[in-house]
Amino acid sequence: MPQPPIEGVTYIEADTKSRINRWKFDTFGFDRALKEHGVKPDLLISLQNIGVGKHKEIPQIIYAHQSIPLYPYKWNLLDSKERLYFFYKNVYPFFVRRSLSKNVQVFVQIPFMREGWERVMGVKRENIHVIFPDTVAINKDEISTFAYDADTYNFVYPATIDRYKNHKTLIAALGKIKRENDALAKAIRIHLTIFEDENPKLFVRLTQQMRECDVADNFVVHGRKPFDELLSMYKGATGLLYPSKMESLGLPLVEAASVGVPIVASDLDYAHDVVGAYEGAEFVPMEDAEKWAHAIVELCSRPKQQYEYHIPQEYGNWDTFFDFIDQSKACL
Repeated sequence: MPQPPIEGVTYIEADTKSRINRWKFDTFGFDRALKEHGVKPDLLISLQNIGVGKHKEIPQIIYAHQSIPLYPYKWNLLDSKERLYFFYKNVYPFFVRRSLSKNVQVFVQIPFMREGWERVMGVKRENIHVIFPDTVAINKDEISTFAYDADTYNFVYPATIDRYKNHKTLIAALGKIKRENDALAKAIRIHLTIFEDENPKLFVRLTQQMRECDVADNFVVHGRKPFDELLSMYKGATGLLYPSKMESLGLPLVEAASVGVPIVASDLDYAHDVVGAYEGAEFVPMEDAEKWAHAIVELCSRPKQQYEYHIPQEYGNWDTFFDFIDQSKACL
């Protein structure tokens, strides 16, 4: 990241590319750097989910955005593609809890994460605060409309290829539509942002599943898309499909709702927290292919409609975060 010179700010380089080096820095390196620079902290602020340093007596403010430990899913340590998830689910919480001071204050993005930090990390509820993250201001009237093929129904699912993103349920849902209404199925396109180099084995598995369900022609694999083009795809789409099994926020939900298109999302807390009050949102059990198929068919049968979205007003924002820091300074 850019490191612009700012009066009063000292940047300390740290090799944190490996998890071992990251643990060493959090446990020993940060404290060593403080001593080298002659710093005795009054307040520690971490933007990376975990406390740092050995000084448990120092007040801490932590911005938490890692959600994997908060979900009940089990991950396979022997599977190289799930090993990182296993670490975050089963090992990482130990280091987080070990790093916390008695008077820690935690900021999370949505209420679901507040519940999780209270349950999993053992932080008192009154010490956990919700601040909805700042997002790019989207004016839907200034967005161009993507030119999809004529006489087609187009759905967008912008996501990485990770297994928890649950592409397989969409594939199974399209297979069901094809068996029951082949004419309609031929007109449906689901646009994905996955690409083979992300995870070649999983990519092959997904494309194989598409062929087995005879729906390969229904999926358009774009790879990464520029943000402006993605907004254009939302605007011209029949809807956003979002079957992800876990998120800390689910930014495409905010983006698609800001553009005003219908949304079908997993019936999970994170989605309700973000678009629960959005009239264009429908919630479906995350792995129920039959209900996903029904929701897709239902959207195809409706005339296009625009909806209005407003960021949930009951949450704070980054101003809340910085105000809290100022209040903490005043109490020191």
